[in-house]
Amino acid sequence: MLRNINLHGRWLNILLILLLGFFVFFANVSGQIQKPAPSTITLNATIYLPTATLKPILQRHVNQQLQSNNPNWIESLIHPSITRLTPQSNGLAMTLSQSLYPGDPQPIESSTLLTFNVLNPSTIQVSAQPMQGSSLSLNGPLTQITLPKEGHVNSISPTPNCGDSALAVKMSFPISIGQGPVLSQTNSGLPSEAIVHTPTNVANAYVEVPSSALSSLGKDLSSVPINNSQSLTAQNIRISIQNNEILVRSDISLWQTGIVVGSGTMHIQPLVKNSNLLLDVKQTDLSVPFFTFSADSYNQQIQDILNQQMATSLGSLFTVTAVAIGTDKHIPCMASDSLILAGTTDMLS
Repeated sequence: MLRNINLHGRWLNILLILLLGFFVFFANVSGQIQKPAPSTITLNATIYLPTATLKPILQRHVNQQLQSNNPNWIESLIHPSITRLTPQSNGLAMTLSQSLYPGDPQPIESSTLLTFNVLNPSTIQVSAQPMQGSSLSLNGPLTQITLPKEGHVNSISPTPNCGDSALAVKMSFPISIGQGPVLSQTNSGLPSEAIVHTPTNVANAYVEVPSSALSSLGKDLSSVPINNSQSLTAQNIRISIQNNEILVRSDISLWQTGIVVGSGTMHIQPLVKNSNLLLDVKQTDLSVPFFTFSADSYNQQIQDILNQQMATSLGSLFTVTAVAIGTDKHIPCMASDSLILAGTTDMLS
């Protein structure tokens, strides 16, 4: 009996020593591991510019170039007006109607092809060339579109057979990760340091963030701390759109060691607040072997991390009025599993 008690006591001592060594090991490792250095990931999106948006803007530039090319041209007598913008594979076919006076029963029509080229990551060149039968001297550079420094233009192309859309501008937005502490939230649900963008010369537009872009965004995120002490870290992040919500799955490791102790799932609903996109974390679940439990206490912090840069990145160019997941009847060429923002932009001003 005494021998059994001694053996039992020895096993307890060995177990305590192993547990103590386990915690000392992780304490030393966590003290040696440096915090992730600030990094930048990229959000890819497409901005669709409707025909109705482009008409008044292009009209202004047409008038300016005609006046420049014809110093003796009297605008009040000719009244050139854009009657149609038709997306084609090589540009926009612009039909102009020239009247000698308002209500002229026999206006003269002419056509001009507008082409678009990316000069650099922040500048788009718009040029005009006369089409067959054109009588107006619209030829050469028409205007340049200069974008805020936060957005980088990758390409621009016309969108035939895409509903209201005339042009699609593919852009990338840099999002900084690990740039200091998480910003505090205001009552509006936005980071306190986020500045709501107020455009001065706005035009209607749509933004599409496809599911593939969100998936790439997750792959670029090497790891994200999910609590204040950074004892839990999300890694191997997988972002997708399912059942009309954004789903984020990840592996959970201890102290940034890379040792996986469980998995996490976040359910996110996109919202609009103060003319900005807000990703609202509705539910967070953590799973360890044999157990799954709610971790909604982390929702606010995770939400802060997601939104602290999102608002300033998109907000510099786009003011959001509505958000949805799926297709939009006005822009049918969008993917069915995209995050879609409707609103206004001053990128054409």
